[in-house]
Parts: sequence; structure tokens; C-alpha cells
Amino acid sequence: MLQTKNFSPRQYQEAIFNTCKDNNTLVVLETGLGKTAIALMLSLYKLSQDLSKKVIILAPSRPLIAQHHRYFKHHSDLEEQDLALITGKIPPQQRKKLFSSSLIIFSTPQCINNDVLNSIISLQDTSLIVFDEAHHAIQNYAYVNIAKVYSQQSPTPHILALTASPGSTGEKIKQLCSNLLIKKTEIRTDQDEDVKPYIQDKKIQWLTIPLDTPLLNILTKIKQFYTQKLKELKKFGITKPINLINKKDLLNLQSGFIFQLKTKNPIAFHGISLTSQLIKTSHLIDILETQGVSTAVLYLEKLRQETTKASSIILSDTNIKNSCTLLKSLEASHYTHPKISSLLAIISQQLSANQNSKIIVFVNFRDTISEIFSSLSSQALVRPVILIGQKQGLNQKEQLQVIKDFENNLYNVLLCTSIGEEGLSIGTLDIAIFYDSVPSAIRRIQRTGRVARIKPGKIIHLMAAGTKDVAYHWSSKRDETRMKNILYTMQGREVQARL
Repeated sequence: MLQTKNFSPRQYQEAIFNTCKDNNTLVVLETGLGKTAIALMLSLYKLSQDLSKKVIILAPSRPLIAQHHRYFKHHSDLEEQDLALITGKIPPQQRKKLFSSSLIIFSTPQCINNDVLNSIISLQDTSLIVFDEAHHAIQNYAYVNIAKVYSQQSPTPHILALTASPGSTGEKIKQLCSNLLIKKTEIRTDQDEDVKPYIQDKKIQWLTIPLDTPLLNILTKIKQFYTQKLKELKKFGITKPINLINKKDLLNLQSGFIFQLKTKNPIAFHGISLTSQLIKTSHLIDILETQGVSTAVLYLEKLRQETTKASSIILSDTNIKNSCTLLKSLEASHYTHPKISSLLAIISQQLSANQNSKIIVFVNFRDTISEIFSSLSSQALVRPVILIGQKQGLNQKEQLQVIKDFENNLYNVLLCTSIGEEGLSIGTLDIAIFYDSVPSAIRRIQRTGRVARIKPGKIIHLMAAGTKDVAYHWSSKRDETRMKNILYTMQGREVQARL
């Protein structure tokens, strides 16, 4: 019988494991409560039943799957050659050999999916597939096809789906369960009695930061152009008050105008251009309100490089021209968004109190990260480093090195985009700072789970007053509550009063 080592399963992990042994199960556990431990327990159980069959562990990114590989090596009595870490950088025939000779295969889903589609490997003799960060199993993501092929090739497919946040609506959660052939659901939160002893204290602070005069002056000019263009929509018979028209409305209107092109409606072209102007200007406003001057300047430069009529009309407007001049003047004077000033103060105060602190900062925009990095680099005691995705500039090897250097105290502030939200286990974090808010409950939960994993921690939300920061914050919080209610109901338990 294969055994775990260096850890003892908690009561709730044992209970969930007993459900997973005989059922395709969706396990929803808050980050830090040991989803990977359940995957390990079930993997060893399946191998103990039949060593001729394999187990596949899937995760969306190379840093995360490498982390799982290390965890299994440390907490199981399997030999190192029994555990294969497979990536797309390994030649196909070598991947095939590793797949054949190993008991547990760790891989990103794209790699396994490609090998299945190209008949390099078969899932016929796979006794278990673990889908980590299972909320990705929607639409055309590789998880969906892998589960489908697995159900076709294996006579007894067994699936374990792990996530901290499967979706905020019943429809999304049911679709995920359908895509992964899920029959049972197990959820635990900090409200469950068997979980409470393992929850670290997590202090949450919300800072609403007013925009200052330089920003407000520029925003007034840009919003004058935006309001003028909204009024033009009235010519198309739009009845909704212009102050209530949002970006979703604009996208729907634009889709309608595009459809009208088929009927050769001559005003459709004007409608498409007008809604495009509004969507681009709305994005500029959001950037200036929630990100910073440098990010706004870079966005305007991108508009200049476009050849569309909409971008040309925006940039030729007097208010926009004046705004561009003011923005460049602010940038030249090294002006920063008020949120950056607050961020610097928080980080400096924390490191002054404890120089061994580790801080993670989540930011939606790569350009904003560069501005924050520049500001932090001049601060005493602060050693910042940037963690971004491959498309934004870091390959997977470089990502792994950044995480390793941060864990080894070479750096003490980790600035990251969405790549830092999923799964990364850095147990020594003291503070997680949300520079901006996200509308997604999934991303909110993922961010929150980075801190207070093995020791108490703090979460700080920075929100620019009267902007999307505030709206997104409360929207994602509301969706998170709804998600937990749905899952408890699916599990057949009474919805807890506090939820």
C-alpha cells in the first residue's frame, strides 16, 4: 500500500477523500486548506489498487504544475522516476516514453490534449485524472476535451476536480460539472466547524482613496467628449438615459450595428464608429481613474498607432488633445496616481516595522506594474520583483526563477498580474494588496487565498473613490456569497445563516 509521508490528513480532508474514492467529485476548498493533499491521497489510493494504471495531474501553468510535482515528491513514498513532469518543451517521442514509464504524470492541459489529439498517448489505462483550478473547464479550454476523450477511452474514468471558486452562478457551476462528468460536490469554507481550527487570522482593510485635482481636471475634459458622443446615440433612437449607459450596453449596441451591415443600412457604419469611440474613451477613463498617468499615456499612444476612424476622431478632439498635453506634463514631472502614493506608504510602513516581511501586490495592467516598480525601486528597504505571464514578457523558466528568488528572500515585494492569482503556494506572505479591483468572484477568491496560508496575514484593498474599483469590489463580493450558497445547496446541506 502506497503511503503519504510528512503530513497527517485533517478530519475534513479524510471526509472529502472518502467521497472522492468512489465518485467523480468537485472539491471546493478555500486556498490554503489542502486541496493538493486530497489529490495526493486519492492518487496513492488509486495506484495501490492497480499499479498498471496511471494518474494524471493537470494544472493551468507550468509554475503551478511544477509546484504539484514537488509536493508529491516530498509527501509520498514513490520513487522519483515514478513522477514525470511533462511540458511542451520536451520532444513528443520523449514525452511518450515518460508517459509510458511513469506512474504519475504532471502536465499542463495543453500538452496532454495535444498528445491525445495526435495519438501520441492514450488515456485508456489512466485510473485517475486530477483537474486543478477546475473552473477553467469551460468552452474550448483543453480540460473539456481531455475529460471527453477520457470518458471515451477509459472503461472506468475517475475524475477529481479542484478549485477554490467554480463560478458565481448555478448555470456556470452546472456546466463545469457536466464538462468534467462530476457526480458529487464537496465544499468547505471558514464557516465549517471541521475547518475552523485550521484557518489563520486574516485581517481585511478597505482604503477608499480620493482622486486629486490634477486627475480630476483631466477627467473632466475627457468626460466632456464622452458625454457629447453619448448624446449622439440619441439619434439612433436609444431611449435609455445616457448617464445609465454602460460598457455592456455599448458592446450590445455595436453588435446590433454590425448585424445591420448585412441589411446594407447606411447608418450602421456611423453607429459602429460611434460605439467604438465610446468604448475606447470609456476604457481611457477607467485607466486614468484606477491605474495611473503613465498607463493612460501608453494607451493613447496605442490609439495613435491604430488606423481606425474611431481612434482618429478621438485624438482630433480638442478636449482629448488638451488632456494628452496635461498627461504628458504630469508624467514628465513624475506625478503618480494617489493609489501609488498610498501603496508606497503601506509597503514602507510594513517593512520599517518588520524588514523580513513579504508582500504581494496584484495589478490588472502590465503597464501599471512598470510604473509601480519604478516608484518602489527608489524606496529604502524595498526589493521589488515583477511576475508576469509569457505574453507580457516572462517565459516559464523565468517565472519559476522569480518565484524561487522571492521565496529565498532575494526580493520582498512581488508585483504580479493574474498569473500570481492561481495556486501559487508562498506560505510566508504577510500582506496581499489589491491595487485594483476585479469584477470576477473567481479572481477575487484566488487573490485572497495568497495570504494567511500558514500564518496570520492581512489583505488591503485600494479603491479609487467613485470609480469602477468600488463597483467591482462589491460586485465580486456579492457573487462570491451567491456561489457558496449554490454549492452548499448542491452538496445537500443546509445553507449556513452567515452566508
